[in-house]
Amino acid sequence: MKLRWFLFATLSIFFDSLKAQDIDFQRYKELSTLAQLNPAFSGVLNRFRILSNKSDEYLLGFESRILGSKNYLSMSYQGNQNEDLERRIFKTSYAREVFSKVGIDIRLAADIQFENKIFGQSGNTSSDLIKDFEGFFYQLDSTNKNNFSLNNRDFRLGAGASVLYKNLVFGISARNLNTPDISIQNNLVHNAKIDLTASLFGFVPIGDETRLVPNALYSVKGSNQLLSLGLTFSSKILGIVGQYEMNNSHPQIEFGLNLRFKKMFFSTTYLQVLDAGFDFNQLRITLNKSLFKIKPSTDNLIDNLKRIY
Repeated sequence: MKLRWFLFATLSIFFDSLKAQDIDFQRYKELSTLAQLNPAFSGVLNRFRILSNKSDEYLLGFESRILGSKNYLSMSYQGNQNEDLERRIFKTSYAREVFSKVGIDIRLAADIQFENKIFGQSGNTSSDLIKDFEGFFYQLDSTNKNNFSLNNRDFRLGAGASVLYKNLVFGISARNLNTPDISIQNNLVHNAKIDLTASLFGFVPIGDETRLVPNALYSVKGSNQLLSLGLTFSSKILGIVGQYEMNNSHPQIEFGLNLRFKKMFFSTTYLQVLDAGFDFNQLRITLNKSLFKIKPSTDNLIDNLKRIY
């Protein structure tokens, strides 16, 4: 019997239940994931990156300068899953330095992302509700749940810009510019909403080897809004991260530790949603291998960025 799907809930569910929120909206919107936050930050450090969240998410990435000092490339492969879907993401970002004078560095960037979502079970479905990564629910319109599968593919375009000046970094980015159809149901159109983000952070010296890193981020995607304010204390080796965030009406606190040892950068974060009892932790491992010489005018900023990224 052919399976049919229909839309069970819409964006209004985001405000009724935390578990129905768009988990992609907040994903990687923090300083320790700069290349994912904004394509214009791609290659700001030459890196090989490994990110993982327990056993249900991982990311492998590489970023570096290419074709001379003004071009930057970032490539990543990401896999994650929720209760019902598995997903694989291939992403390529390209950034170019368009202005670099009097201590100001301006970059423009674009990225393209290929996403493949797979749904398949063999009679073990515990619920008729199927949840997508962006908070939409679908309901199975059949009592026959055996031997069905679903495979959805889409491309997403993004763009970004960044300004680096002395100890300050500002960036703006946009995702889903082509608003692709990301529905997992045949004959149902569900276009991804454009995701806009602005970020600002800086480095305040409080000693020869220690820095305070205040940061602010604001993001909007349809009716969803995220405000994040934080402060990182960073020495040459150890960093302590604290964030307060408001994801729609849900207050959150985030704590993290960073450890830098020679060419390796380790970081771990823990997120607690205050009004829902939901927690999230993630371990990141980064190989900080410099493949090219850094221009002398940006040495100080590059050294600071290594403390948080």
